[in-house]
Amino acid sequence: MEIALGKIEAYTSPLTWDEVTWIVRRILGVDISLNRGRRFLSFPNLKLLAIKRTNVLKAQEIMEKYELKPRDAFHAATALENKIRTIVSYDEGFDKLNMIKRVEP
Repeated sequence: MEIALGKIEAYTSPLTWDEVTWIVRRILGVDISLNRGRRFLSFPNLKLLAIKRTNVLKAQEIMEKYELKPRDAFHAATALENKIRTIVSYDEGFDKLNMIKRVEP
């Protein structure tokens, strides 16, 4: 709610859209997935960060050093490359990273 109202800044990787649409597609089907993807992209005040080669290189480094799963490493790398030091997630895998603070939604 605070993001939608513009009370706090929020950023995400485009990979989040991929994860949302993929999970919804597997569970609820294509049509609902398309709708949820559209809704995600129109969420007020949520900014999508650019994907750059350096994100992927950093993700590889994080995966090797901290044994994170590829998508988690990519999210962490994208955050770090954009000087973001807090990730909102239930995924405790991010706790392995001393340079990022994880908070639960």
